[in-house]
Amino acid sequence: MKMNIVQRNGCKNLPSLKSKIPESGDWAKMWSCKMALWKRERTGNRRDPNSKAFWDGFDFWESYETYTRYPGELMKPILECIDTRTTILDVGTGTGALALPMARAARRVTALEPSSAQCERLKRKAADWGVINLAVVENTFEEVSMETLRCHDVVTAGYCLFMEDIQEALWKMHALARQRIFLVHPAGHDLMEIMGRIAGCRSSFPNHNMLLNLLYEMGWEVQSQIFMREFELPLDLQMNMFRYAQGFEERQIEEMKTYLRNAGRLFLRQGEAWVRRRYVDALLSVFR
Repeated sequence: MKMNIVQRNGCKNLPSLKSKIPESGDWAKMWSCKMALWKRERTGNRRDPNSKAFWDGFDFWESYETYTRYPGELMKPILECIDTRTTILDVGTGTGALALPMARAARRVTALEPSSAQCERLKRKAADWGVINLAVVENTFEEVSMETLRCHDVVTAGYCLFMEDIQEALWKMHALARQRIFLVHPAGHDLMEIMGRIAGCRSSFPNHNMLLNLLYEMGWEVQSQIFMREFELPLDLQMNMFRYAQGFEERQIEEMKTYLRNAGRLFLRQGEAWVRRRYVDALLSVFR
């Protein structure tokens, strides 16, 4: 499926884009329904990771992030497409897991992040890294204008596709990218089943296979790569993550600890309990 995009001053503009977005196909509709159900199940004690409040209050995020080994090996194919002439838009930047390594190799990176707390964390990390070619825009991708972002050679988005109208967001990325789009999306992790059982969830977050089929449905040329991360972190920190992000009560925390113990996932390091984790990331490369 092809779409003609009106150009103004070297950049595609949102009004023309929205008027030319085709009707949602089956995969886009399934994504929308699945995302709506997933968000509905996160009401109550469970927090919405797409909200500004979630990240603004995530005080121990930086402590957790140091253990995860993200983005790991998936940075290699991204960096292979970047040189000192490349301009990049990074959507949902967070604290710069993708943006900071890219900034070291690129001409300029525009970091789009809605959380003011995450923006401050990003700026501190950029200063620590000695990165000066990073522009931070505090806004959501849905609300920010095309004129504010302008076109870039490459658009990246890692673990931030929480939009119910995913097709509109993807076409917007397509309009902003001159050469390539890189999407990093969850392909699973080792505690998905037990977490869902403990939390009583009936719906799961739309996975990378749904996203891949959606991109094919849109008529795009896509390459998919899978990367595994294995890491270890203190058990108390992991349980605090479950308390904050999943809203786990103490009985659920004890149930999770029992599962981890029985599964042989716990070990002692200098007298402190640690847990072994495994995540699988999908890197979807869209060619313009």
